[in-house]
Amino acid sequence: MKAVFIGGGALRHLAILRTAMGTPGLFDKGQIILCDLNLPRAKAMAAVAAQTPEARQCGCKITATDQFTPAIDGADVVSVVLMGGNRLTHEQGNDLSVRAGFLGSDNLSLNGAFLAMKTAPFLMQLARQMERRCPEAWLLNFANPVGPLSAMVNAHTRVKALGVCAGYTNHRWDLSRILSGQDHGEADVQVRVAGVNHLSFIVEGTYRSEDLFVLLKKKLKPDWQPMKLLGHAPVRQRQMRYGLEKMAEAFRSLGVVIFSTEPDGLGHLFHDEAITAAKAALKIPAAKRAEANKRNAQDADERFADWANQTLDEAFWKQPPDPLFAPQESIFTELLAGIGGVRPAAVVASHLNRGAVAGLPDKLSLEYSMIVHKRTMRPETGLFIPPTVFGLTASLAQHQTLLADAMATQDPHVLAQALLCYPVGAYSQNLQKLVKALMKLQQAELPLALRKATNWMR
Repeated sequence: MKAVFIGGGALRHLAILRTAMGTPGLFDKGQIILCDLNLPRAKAMAAVAAQTPEARQCGCKITATDQFTPAIDGADVVSVVLMGGNRLTHEQGNDLSVRAGFLGSDNLSLNGAFLAMKTAPFLMQLARQMERRCPEAWLLNFANPVGPLSAMVNAHTRVKALGVCAGYTNHRWDLSRILSGQDHGEADVQVRVAGVNHLSFIVEGTYRSEDLFVLLKKKLKPDWQPMKLLGHAPVRQRQMRYGLEKMAEAFRSLGVVIFSTEPDGLGHLFHDEAITAAKAALKIPAAKRAEANKRNAQDADERFADWANQTLDEAFWKQPPDPLFAPQESIFTELLAGIGGVRPAAVVASHLNRGAVAGLPDKLSLEYSMIVHKRTMRPETGLFIPPTVFGLTASLAQHQTLLADAMATQDPHVLAQALLCYPVGAYSQNLQKLVKALMKLQQAELPLALRKATNWMR
């Protein structure tokens, strides 16, 4: 198998590569290319990955480059992990959104739509090159927002794309904490899921071979309280506890089981609470947040580069100094095993509907359960959107589908329609005022044609 990882210097890749190379038969005598505009970063990752026990055992060739075009020749899979645009303006866009009473995030929000517009030109360029150089390859897109970006590629090119999210295993942890009181990911969970990325719903499932909905009904009585979460940073503890509380509330009030408790997804079900919390967090300026993120990334890269200049022996790998060094199951490794033909991959990912989810148009951008094996993908059967969240989900999906079309065609009128129909405050003057402010803030990073979208707004 030949796999190309764009944004390949990202530190998350070490765990992915170790797990993938440790999968028997997947990368035996194969090839991995790490592509990154920051070439020293990619070279450091390649140097460390090449010294892992898994790489030594499978004999996989690992190289680094800053040129993706020749790298993808004959690839079986191309993965994209990157953030488009400037982090500072993105953080400032989140602040503008919150002050206007809207959610701000890198995914399911109006500011997330602007992030998609910044990333889209590169992703379309990559897809066009894939049509020529590796037309049968899968494109695995981790760049947020994954829903509209993967829909853009699937609807407007011949490339097969899946939008993938690290939250793919969140439900295993949430359900374990609720049903067993254990702070670990439960392996014996089988679910079928439908929705949009960051706001999908489990429509059928089992936990340790018992009906999930029956178990939750017994457990989530009005006096239920989340377990104590120990061994986590205080901020992380509060986030996890809030997610469990909202998961329970959504089940009791709406009859739905949230698949992945992501803040911006939850914010669409508990909007007033989310905005109140977000406004309280505005005390940290956007510039300070962006600078802290940049500094933390640089520090992590420098620490990692030190390891790349050392000989890492067997003793090192038995007790690595950082969790990033340990093998770790993820949606990437599961999909790589499926695409490589090792085993069918049962995953939840973003794609066009194409008949997968009942009652919604074929071209809609959705996230749902599917089986990926070699060059084929088939949806799980019996998928639907629960009635209490059908309207919200369908509206979010339509917003993201129109956004995908606008990005592919560079049509500012379609973009205006996509932004106007965002379902929180749809068509309102408040929404239009925010869109204009976001456009003014970020227009230098956007394709020229799309900057004209506000011509169709009041």
